Amino acid sequence: MPEDLRELARATGGRGYFYLRRFFLPAALPSLITGSLTAWGGGWNALILAESVTVEGRTWSVRGIGTLLDEATYVRGDLQMITLAIVCMVTAVLLLNRAVWRPLYAWASVRYRLDA
Repeated sequence: MPEDLRELARATGGRGYFYLRRFFLPAALPSLITGSLTAWGGGWNALILAESVTVEGRTWSVRGIGTLLDEATYVRGDLQMITLAIVCMVTAVLLLNRAVWRPLYAWASVRYRLDA
C-alpha cells in the first residue's frame, strides 16, 4: 500500500470497516486476484495429481484427466492420448484465463488504480 494512501487514511481518521473498504481493499485487490489465480492453478495441479494414486501395488482412482494421463502414460504408453489430454488441459486453462482472470484483473486495475 503506498505511503500516500496510508497518510490519507490517517488524516481522514479512516478506521475499521471504512478503512478496509476505502483504503485497504482497493490497494490490495490486484494482488488478491493474482494470488487467487496462483492458488487456483496450484489446486488444480494437486487435484489432477491426486486423481490416481498407487500405494503398495493398489491403485485408487476417480474419473478425470489426471487418471487419463496416468493410464495413457504408465499403462498404455499411448502418445496420442497423452497429447490430446495435454491439449485439452491447455485449452481449458487458456479459456479460463481469457474468460475469467484477465477481465477480472483488468477491471480491478482500472477501477482501483492508485495513480493519476
